[in-house]
Amino acid sequence: NYNFPEDCTVGFKTSNLFSGYTQRLDGIKSVRNYCFASMNILKNYDDLYQIQGVWIWKGDKVPDEVREVDDTNYYTWSTPDTTDPSVRALVDDYFCWEGIFNG
Repeated sequence: NYNFPEDCTVGFKTSNLFSGYTQRLDGIKSVRNYCFASMNILKNYDDLYQIQGVWIWKGDKVPDEVREVDDTNYYTWSTPDTTDPSVRALVDDYFCWEGIFNG
């Protein structure tokens, strides 16, 4: 989740925030060796946009290569309980781009 919802009031600005982050990540070639993600820009009931997604990487913490991009600190990262069926279903939904999200 992006930590500054007040920056996500206009769709194209929210898209620019997210696109800029992914471009900076893409500039670090080794990130492709460590990470796989599905990110979405969602509009909630307050007409605010949210950037949410699921990332999978080697290991149990955010790789140092990803932390090199300053924007990484603007997101909340958590490690889900992968044995929980609801978490597994949410991950499936993100990677299929269908389902009910928190937006």
